[in-house]
Amino acid sequence: MQAWHEAPARRGLIISMCLFFSVLLWFFSSIAETYTREILLETELENLRADEALRTLPPKTVRAEVEAEGMHLLQLYYNRPIIRVSADAAVVDFEESVRSNLPPNIQLQSVWPRFVPLDKEARATRKVPIDARVSIEVPPTHGLIEQPTISPDSVVISGPVSLIDRIDRWRTEVYDARGLKDSLVIRLPLEDTLGGVVALGIRSVALRARAAEFTEASRAIEVMIDGVPSGAKTIQLDPPAVTVRFRVPLSQFDRAAKALDFLASVTYDAIRSDTTGYIVPRLDLPMGVVMEGVEVTPSRVRYYDLLEDN
Repeated sequence: MQAWHEAPARRGLIISMCLFFSVLLWFFSSIAETYTREILLETELENLRADEALRTLPPKTVRAEVEAEGMHLLQLYYNRPIIRVSADAAVVDFEESVRSNLPPNIQLQSVWPRFVPLDKEARATRKVPIDARVSIEVPPTHGLIEQPTISPDSVVISGPVSLIDRIDRWRTEVYDARGLKDSLVIRLPLEDTLGGVVALGIRSVALRARAAEFTEASRAIEVMIDGVPSGAKTIQLDPPAVTVRFRVPLSQFDRAAKALDFLASVTYDAIRSDTTGYIVPRLDLPMGVVMEGVEVTPSRVRYYDLLEDN
């Protein structure tokens, strides 16, 4: 009875071993055959002088068609040589460069690209401002209490003098933030549309902005007359106060309602030189309070009893 149970197990083991050795034989026979394959090889630029720059960079990879036995191709796939590109040459011969870097048991059939010219010129370096392409939208109930800022706001660029002389700013990638209700702090990459020809001192900037919930408010502000000479008759304004309507963060509502430096004023000299009978008050908003949508009613006031100095 026991032998009857052991026989299927032995048959399974024998079948498994046969399959294993079949695969093993197939593998060894396959790697002994010759194949033609296409592979990508990375390149690396060297010997470029510090005072020189390239107008166009050589390709980061070249496509090579090679022929070899399966074993050697397998080794090449997992140990690909880096093709050194010397900046000393006016034209890079990639066929020669690839052939000299391949093992002797690998036959090179073709390379693309075959030749690449190296257009060199003097290197220039300068600092330019960064143009942040940022769009931030907040819900209708909110507002920005800290406008978008980037840090740093400039970047050092280096490259061919003919390109550097034409660059007056460097742009960031486009960033859109919709529905912002609180703080925003992100890294914003700099854009590179020149394929790495121009070297950048930094690759990104810190973008910051802050939003908060706003509320509508209003406050009556008496209009003061500045610079009245001693002895001059009092000038009366009509109306003597203006109403200022604005939106303010909820957290700053009390400060806006009580701030002593929330002022409206006109100057005596402006009244004397006026010929219309109306004067537009200057509004001084309180320090440290964020206000938006500020409206003054009325926008101008009348004045009476303007007399010559005694």
